[in-house]
Amino acid sequence: MAGPRTGLTGLIYCVEYSSGWLIRKATGHCPWEEDYFKSPWGVQGLVRFDFVPAWFCASLAYEFVFRVLTAQ
Repeated sequence: MAGPRTGLTGLIYCVEYSSGWLIRKATGHCPWEEDYFKSPWGVQGLVRFDFVPAWFCASLAYEFVFRVLTAQ
């Protein structure tokens, strides 16, 4: 059952990276890139891989809420 959760975590990272890239392209600066560039786990100032555990836990919570709301 790890597939959906892992996929959701990957989706969160894709959305974070894409939105940061689009913001940077449109304005020349991504709001969170300064903090992300400081981290050795940062990728191009757009995502940080040290946040994986937090995003994974968030994906578990999202899945739980989805199952409760859809009564699965």
